[in-house]
Amino acid sequence: MVRKFVLKPGQAITGRVTLLNSSKVLTVPNIALVQEGADYFVYLMEKSTKLKQKVELGLRGQIRSEVKSGLSAGAKLVLVPEKKEDKS
Repeated sequence: MVRKFVLKPGQAITGRVTLLNSSKVLTVPNIALVQEGADYFVYLMEKSTKLKQKVELGLRGQIRSEVKSGLSAGAKLVLVPEKKEDKS
């Protein structure tokens, strides 16, 4: 629920914004993630073949997500995996 407050003359407000910053965390663009049920996958390019790889996610942001396991630094990701076509 979002509440809108209007400050009156003489009033003040104090807030805190906490950002996480770690250079030792592996992240991927969210657009590269494919969700199937509760699991997440990425597609890797190995030679000229696409391989589906399950990943365990940590912290998630609006643009990128932390990968806790299932992926190595330097892996070549398919950024926009093809969606499954509806065959009904």
